[in-house]
Parts: sequence; C-alpha cells; structure tokens
Amino acid sequence: MKFNYKLSKSEVFASAFQIAIHYHQGNFYRVLVGIQKLPHILSAMASLNLQKLRSKVYLVFAHAYNSTQLMVPTSFLSKLLLHEEVADLLADCKYYNIKICDDKKNIQFMKSDFNTNIVVMKEKHECFVDKKFEKVYLPEILLLKRL
Repeated sequence: MKFNYKLSKSEVFASAFQIAIHYHQGNFYRVLVGIQKLPHILSAMASLNLQKLRSKVYLVFAHAYNSTQLMVPTSFLSKLLLHEEVADLLADCKYYNIKICDDKKNIQFMKSDFNTNIVVMKEKHECFVDKKFEKVYLPEILLLKRL
C-alpha cells in the first residue's frame, strides 16, 4: 500500500496500522494492548468495537482451553479484556454461557457450551477511555483551539 510520506511516518498512524494488522492476523492480545496506547480520541473510537473484540477472545479461549481441567483466572482475563472490575467479566460470561467456577476466581471454557448464536453485547462506557480524557481539556479539542 502507498501512503502519503508524512502520514506513513506518523507514530499514531503506525500504531493504528499495526493494530489493524494484528486484528487481521487474529492476534487479539496485541490489539487490546495497542488500543490502550492510542491517543484519547482513537481509544474512544476503538472502544466502540471492544465488545465485538471481547466476544472473539471468548470464542478463541473456548477453543483453546476446551477442557474440564483447564481454568483461566478471572483477574487475568479481566485485565486482558480491559474490564474495570471482575464483575463485568462475570456478566459477560453469563451472557455467553461460559462456566464460572464456584469461587468466582476462575473460568472454565467449554467449546460446546459457548453460545455462538447470540448477538454481540451492546457497547458500553469504558473506564480506560475516561482515564485518558481526564488529562485533556475537552473544549480545546472540540473547538480546535487553545483556551
């Protein structure tokens, strides 16, 4: 692909392009890490597709950890999927019919139990985006001038 020289040398463009490549390759871990490194506006835009991305990660985990012996810690999965609290992850698991262990500290993925026919959850307010916007004076961005 040919891009404008100035655009191709832009660090933000390079990051966004790498995220797109990682998504195309199915490397959702790098996509999730990359989204957090984007500037505030692009992070907000990317967060609109975060629920779709999470459902893809759940499906990958359902295939990769398809065993009664394998458990995935909720703390790890919650951080990976950019959930502010473990309760948000548990709500997702209930929605997609993913088994939550009795102690609520582990999740057991079973390929046969995962509900693939369900509609992807509606996008929601993401706290990591709010944290990025706390550092910015929003009227300056919207008006495109320094106040």
